[in-house]
Amino acid sequence: MANCTPEVNKADPSLFGFHPLDEKLMDLRSEAISEIVIVQPPEKEPGIHTYGFPKACTKMHEVLETQTSQIKLTNACIGRRVREPEAFRLLKGHDARITGDFIALAVLLSNSRANIRFRFDGMHSSYTKWQPEQALYFSGAALISEDRQINFCLAVYELELNRKL
Repeated sequence: MANCTPEVNKADPSLFGFHPLDEKLMDLRSEAISEIVIVQPPEKEPGIHTYGFPKACTKMHEVLETQTSQIKLTNACIGRRVREPEAFRLLKGHDARITGDFIALAVLLSNSRANIRFRFDGMHSSYTKWQPEQALYFSGAALISEDRQINFCLAVYELELNRKL
């Protein structure tokens, strides 16, 4: 289950939360870590860099997609995938942005926790610790690394707001 039940509305779709990984997802996470260890992103500049599309990331998101109903969002649900699972390296102080019409599901590709924060409409959240045994979901925000670098697998989905009759 998610740690909280964020309220989602069209005026301010910003949110983030965590969802525990089960044993199968933890095994796939380990496979993905092994896959990216041998691949180095070609970019040398600061920012966000891709490791490409590791097979283990695709498998991980196929399992995560069967569990999206467990991520409790008030007034919204996670829709269809619009961006394939991709592995990234995010360097300190740089961000990965997701607009409010979409929601990202990400899995940390590390055995250590990551220190992160979010930027919502120019305002920064407090520092948050992302544990290796948690999936992260966020929308309408920029994920910012506070560590030297963090590696993660991320896919993007439509954020479907529930309509009131």
